[in-house]
Amino acid sequence: LDKKDYEVFSSRYRPLLLVAVDGDSTLTELLETALKEAERHVAEMAGVIVSMSYKPSCDILMEELSGMSDVFGKLSENDTEIVWGMKQSTDIENNRSVALFVFGQ
Repeated sequence: LDKKDYEVFSSRYRPLLLVAVDGDSTLTELLETALKEAERHVAEMAGVIVSMSYKPSCDILMEELSGMSDVFGKLSENDTEIVWGMKQSTDIENNRSVALFVFGQ
């Protein structure tokens, strides 16, 4: 993900909300937590950008990828456009971090 991704989304959709979750849970659990929080504030999401980070010492597990796929599948059933990215980071406080940018019509 880079600045261009945000610019493209912002030109098509209206930025509504940022939910950031940081912890030692799996990326799937953090993503689900972020989505639940977003759903409390936004009735219909036209698009989301999901930026996920993890510490280099805490590798991503296959179970996490499978769980994230399930969460993304639920979003796409609602015709929500999804852009996502993942990176290693030493700048996060805990082992995992998810930033969910929510866009509406």
